[in-house]
Amino acid sequence: LNDVEEEIYKVNELIKKANANFRTKTFASNSYEIKINTTNTKELNFIYDAAVNRNLTPSLENYDVIDENINKIREIIGDYLEGANNKEVETLLDVRNYFEFDVTVKSSNYRKSLMQMLDKQSGGESQVPFYILIAAAFEETMEKRKSEDEKLCIVLFDEAFSNMDGQRVEEMLKFFNE
Repeated sequence: LNDVEEEIYKVNELIKKANANFRTKTFASNSYEIKINTTNTKELNFIYDAAVNRNLTPSLENYDVIDENINKIREIIGDYLEGANNKEVETLLDVRNYFEFDVTVKSSNYRKSLMQMLDKQSGGESQVPFYILIAAAFEETMEKRKSEDEKLCIVLFDEAFSNMDGQRVEEMLKFFNE
């Protein structure tokens, strides 16, 4: 649980940092914000709650509840391990599975979830938020590399802007350069 708590903390800090960066940048008058929620998977949500809220410390008042929670966690882990399926075990250990991510796209006219927009936009329009997220990831990587004296970073895209019109491609390249 300590490892899960530490990884959850890292994810939350990374999202906070990315959102702070997004507040200072716009693309074609839109701004972006990563939204993060806990998963709807009951078992993973239970472990998340136990790790984050540290509600497993026994006292005289809650000993029965704590014992029940510990047994529930053992049962969940046992169920995942019993299948001995590496994919199931990886699901339990990969902290990304404890979350659901989305991006809110904001302009002066609207505020929409990326998931809501995907089916309603052209290929180029729906690609932009993904490239914005990629740019944020590159920026974070470059920040880490600055402290390590490694300043070179090459990024290759295969057919990167194939669905975007010329104006969007130009705006996207400008965004990446900034």
